[in-house]
Amino acid sequence: MWGKMSLELYEDQAESLIESAQVEPEQVRSGTKSWPLPRLKPSGRYEPQDLRLIHLSNRFVEAVFCPDLGGRLIKLIDRRSGKDLISMGDKVRLADGDSRGVRLEAGLELGLDGIERPTSLARVQTMLHEPNGETEPAAVILHEVIPGLNLSWHACWTLHPDRAQLMLEIKLLNRGHTSLPIDPCLLAHGLAAEGSKLLSDENSGLWVERDNSPVKSKDGAVHLLPEGSEIAPFQSVDLKLWLTPFSGFVPEEGSEHGLIGVTESSVTIQAAAPIKARIEVLTSADERLQAETDLKPDQPTEIPLAGHSPKSIIVSGDTKGQEILWPQKMASTSAPEAELAAIAAAAEGWQNARPLAASTTAGTRHTAAIAEALRLSRLREFKKADAHLESALMWAGESPLIWHLKAAVRRNGTLDKADDECPELLNAHFLAPLEPRLRAENYLRQSQAQSSDPNPLMRPLAADPDAALDVICAYTAAGLYSDALRIADELIRHKENPLIRIMMAWMLLKGSPMEMEAAGHLQKAESLGFEPPYPWRAQEIKAIDDLLEWQPDGAMLIRYQSMLEA
Repeated sequence: MWGKMSLELYEDQAESLIESAQVEPEQVRSGTKSWPLPRLKPSGRYEPQDLRLIHLSNRFVEAVFCPDLGGRLIKLIDRRSGKDLISMGDKVRLADGDSRGVRLEAGLELGLDGIERPTSLARVQTMLHEPNGETEPAAVILHEVIPGLNLSWHACWTLHPDRAQLMLEIKLLNRGHTSLPIDPCLLAHGLAAEGSKLLSDENSGLWVERDNSPVKSKDGAVHLLPEGSEIAPFQSVDLKLWLTPFSGFVPEEGSEHGLIGVTESSVTIQAAAPIKARIEVLTSADERLQAETDLKPDQPTEIPLAGHSPKSIIVSGDTKGQEILWPQKMASTSAPEAELAAIAAAAEGWQNARPLAASTTAGTRHTAAIAEALRLSRLREFKKADAHLESALMWAGESPLIWHLKAAVRRNGTLDKADDECPELLNAHFLAPLEPRLRAENYLRQSQAQSSDPNPLMRPLAADPDAALDVICAYTAAGLYSDALRIADELIRHKENPLIRIMMAWMLLKGSPMEMEAAGHLQKAESLGFEPPYPWRAQEIKAIDDLLEWQPDGAMLIRYQSMLEA
């Protein structure tokens, strides 16, 4: 537990009564909405579950996250007013869902295409970032690889000790070799979505602001990117959001600096952090009101207008040495006073200089370089492959997957000095600290000396077999079969999985065939039974096809193929 001044970050567990889900009897097949996961339905039975919780709070805001339920925010309290803006409750019912048949209508969760993720009830990976000092922030980092979508995400929730506001940074990463349409959203169950506002009642709720531009609410979801957005292969889309609780007034404008509410008789300003501010209001009667004050996040500051509505509002000031000027939308360049007009024009120019969308259609100039690097890596021409990856990074330097591939290629080509740190891995860890491929690469850089106990570094990866298969496929795509086999062998020491065994059999047939060992892995896979995850990646499907040519009577291989051909 971390606790200094007003900032707290800690983990605990709590028991909740949650309706269980049961697997629908029909066979899972390619092309269904839930593929490659089984479809579920509510069971009607409520069972107590011990849920892992992460608490992040200061004296203004209290937030609780549940990694065991898709990483959703299950509680948010505005401590200034005591308002419980988000609450899951002690007994939770499942509802009919779009993605896998059920959804949990509780909390605030990351959705895709306006609906819940197929893994919204699954456990996500977590990392806690404790403050480096009394004035530094704390953070909760969440991560997940989504089966069937070639997509993963990181979410970093950050809270400063002096801010009445949460910052949410989301990194969406295309793990495949083709562009993907992308429509990330926030689903706030129990709250009414109106533009940038998520209302718990008529005058309290949560304001959502993205990159100092408004978000769009549609069908109960807060959409974070423009319609028609895409993400290119191996590239990421990075979003930064500010979520600001409010109570006692309805805001009309928001930013990282705070919220502004307007009525016919007053202007209310709620600062997200302490600001030494100069406030200028031009009323409908062309009356100019000025005030200098210390805006504090403890409570809103109200400015009476004597019955005149405002034409424009400008707040300028200083926060931690940074000059600010806001809001953008409410500033008017038609004010009669020259000074106020100049301030408003500056505000409009600042707004126009900001990016209004994190991504529309990402560039693809790096993809040819990656494809050539993979081809050269399969030929074991690692120095040439490394040069092409260097070119790819010129166009997509924010992709942790390219940095990872470069690290693997350089290790196999012995292109690094033995005692040097690997800058490629350091860059990838900075961009995506919970990326599972980095865990595998770090494992491969350790000594191969066998121990009677499984390596603890690989335990989290073994607990997520679909992410584990993503890692194996990434290495086989680059022709690094000995790496992939070493990873797979370690994974099954932690936890058996039939598809990992099948991938091991396929890899043992590549190059100089080791048919006896491959047959042993197929036999073991058959004994484990038929269970998720099911094959859906190109490398997995290729493995099924190749093994069926070798063993056409393999019962599990035939069953997998029937699912894929449906």
